[in-house]
Amino acid sequence: FLGDTISVLINGMIKQSGSREDMYYYPKKKEVAYFLGVRNIFDGAVRSTEDNKVIVDWPDFNSTVEISCGCGHKHGRPGDKISFGIRPEAVYILRQGHNYDPEKGGILNMIAGVTRKIYTRGKFHTVVMDYGVKKTSGACIEIDIHDAALKKMEVNENSPIMVKLNPEWIFILEE
Repeated sequence: FLGDTISVLINGMIKQSGSREDMYYYPKKKEVAYFLGVRNIFDGAVRSTEDNKVIVDWPDFNSTVEISCGCGHKHGRPGDKISFGIRPEAVYILRQGHNYDPEKGGILNMIAGVTRKIYTRGKFHTVVMDYGVKKTSGACIEIDIHDAALKKMEVNENSPIMVKLNPEWIFILEE
């Protein structure tokens, strides 16, 4: 290693500094996230906060998202706008036919949608999913998945899929 801390400079200004892991997995500003290749950036509204999490209403996907952050009290009050993101490798495609029990909290961070496009990059693929048949928001989620997993899950273009966003890998972006 040449150093323990890296910084992102945009237009001659340091936008964020931190460890390699913090920068890659938890960027703090939209422009840093875009610079680091994050494509899944969304807007929502705070539903509730606790010390260790924020619950966000996500209208683009008619869903609710739980974000585990250990800093919920810092991210506004109910109704406040919020931006959040997740790297495409932290979005998991769930097996078809799996039963999800809402009584066990299984609905949060699960999104149903339709696979619109699959891009191949060697042994990996990027799956682009949007919300259902009537695409109202223009929002989509990109999912990176290994070739063997894609084949095993039998994911095809224009087919329904269910995904889960890992709450520990979702990051909140500062305005």
